[in-house]
Amino acid sequence: MVYLTLKIKAKHEDSNKKITETVDGVVESYLPTDKVFEHGFDPLAGGFTAETTKQFEVFDQWVEVLPTDQVVAVEVSYDPKTGRQL
Repeated sequence: MVYLTLKIKAKHEDSNKKITETVDGVVESYLPTDKVFEHGFDPLAGGFTAETTKQFEVFDQWVEVLPTDQVVAVEVSYDPKTGRQL
């Protein structure tokens, strides 16, 4: 139990260490868990790594949204007295 507690504490301390990098001449500082991809992210570059070697390493997952006919926008009208749909 003590080992797990120390491991969680170390990971928490690492998550609070600021990362500073220069992008296009601008110095940016952020926490490792708050990394933002302002200039794009290619999920297929370098393949997929399920087991990372560094903490807070970015991993990729291919997600595809398929079209569905479950939600369709239609024009409706309402009864002005009751407020119910006609």
